[in-house]
Amino acid sequence: MTPTSLEILKALETTTINHFEIVFLIPAVLFVYAYVISKKNWPAVFGGLAFFFADVFNELADTIVLFASGYAPIWGTPKASSTGWLLLPGWCFEIACMFAIGAVPFILIDGVFQKKWSAQKQIGYDVASTQNYRMKKFAGLYLSQWVLAFAGSLLALVVEMLLNRAGLLTWEWAWWGKSGGLSLIPVFVLGYLWFYCFAFWVSNRETVKKQAIAVSVLAAIDLILFMFCLCRDWIITYNPPAV
Repeated sequence: MTPTSLEILKALETTTINHFEIVFLIPAVLFVYAYVISKKNWPAVFGGLAFFFADVFNELADTIVLFASGYAPIWGTPKASSTGWLLLPGWCFEIACMFAIGAVPFILIDGVFQKKWSAQKQIGYDVASTQNYRMKKFAGLYLSQWVLAFAGSLLALVVEMLLNRAGLLTWEWAWWGKSGGLSLIPVFVLGYLWFYCFAFWVSNRETVKKQAIAVSVLAAIDLILFMFCLCRDWIITYNPPAV
């Protein structure tokens, strides 16, 4: 294993909850979902959960890569002192909270677009001309949703590049960001874009039941991956030092 991988494993064994920001982040996440639930905005609720469970899938896959390869995770968070709680090799509590609510603002923004163009259609606006692009779907998403998905993914990629430069989030594989240039494409597409696309796809389901089923399927897959890692002893928890 790489030195960074060994540092990550040590951090997972020795790191427990040690930062006060956790006290703030939990209510912040709960507030966001309480707000959209109070508005009965179920597309935002289930789209947000879809985004989160998509990240859980990636983080568990990252864990599997670390132990199956015996080399390194695809991305890692080795700096135990920089996080309030390290959960998985590439996943800390702060990242988990970010992904828990990361899609909600974009879904709310898209909701504003939907209301705008729906209102224009009702008053007889010529939606067959310049605004017609919003009324069509491309691969299951409206064009405005594709724009928001690309914008969100690009923003997240820039943040990850800054974290990588600071040594807070590491890349060990040449094809995943480490070589720069084209190697950033997998980070953009597999690390973020599919999260946003899945979240918007879920939010577009016709009924709340269909939205819930879509999220539940991915959550079940995550649970299977988690149990697989747990059975292989690949889920490392805090191991207090002997007195």
